[in-house]
Amino acid sequence: MPLTLSDLLLIIGVGTTTAGAVFTYAQSQRISNKLVYSAFVAGWIFQAVMQPYADTIGGSLADAALAFAVGFGSMLVFWLFFGMGAGSVKLMGALSIWLGLKMTSAVTVLSIIAGVAVTLALMQGESLLQSRWQENDGSASDFTEQDATAPAKQRYLIVPFPYILVAAVWIVLFWFRFMSG
Repeated sequence: MPLTLSDLLLIIGVGTTTAGAVFTYAQSQRISNKLVYSAFVAGWIFQAVMQPYADTIGGSLADAALAFAVGFGSMLVFWLFFGMGAGSVKLMGALSIWLGLKMTSAVTVLSIIAGVAVTLALMQGESLLQSRWQENDGSASDFTEQDATAPAKQRYLIVPFPYILVAAVWIVLFWFRFMSG
């Protein structure tokens, strides 16, 4: 199936947004608000001009609004109750406008499943490292004494969710646009 102009613009829009998010997160563990807000506005323009998921401007904008409600709304719940970073929530909101309702729903499910799996793996890894430190009478190089004796409230697990979200976006985009008819 040949690439349409809509497909090309979608790839460029999502590509620049996800590349920018990965770059800024790798640099500072934050996602640039300027990046997210400009992607959000550009996504609405893309939807209005290209109408990739409906036959009318109204239908396309309605699809984008529902996608935003699903993507941003579901991630907002994780931010409120589970400590997800606000940058990931805003990134999902901006990307959902570009992706439309079907792909946003799939990205949401895939990223949540992958996020839970990565979190459990990191928790298991942290537990193994901590038990290794305790078995070696505190001489293991994995933990400093301060790390091992810090109260549980001061230690927390950082899950690199922006990377998980970006991977889910590209898996779903590739699948929906190029694998399924």
